[in-house]
Amino acid sequence: MRVNRKLADMMRRASQGLKAMIRCPPLAGADQVRHNADARRWTQACAKYMLAGLPGDEIRRRVSVELGLSLDYSPGRT
Repeated sequence: MRVNRKLADMMRRASQGLKAMIRCPPLAGADQVRHNADARRWTQACAKYMLAGLPGDEIRRRVSVELGLSLDYSPGRT
């Protein structure tokens, strides 16, 4: 039981450390507004191509070209 408890404690500390390293700092007010507007434009353009029935990679490529973004851009990615 003691070994199991120590192992569980070590795993908990390791997972909390990884979460802290992965977490992005919050954006400032103006940056947050701009990011939300860009994400909204991207999502609306993406929806248009989704309704047309295109595959995911083609949707991402067309939306990025339409909005003048890098070809691998997606709002959720950093």
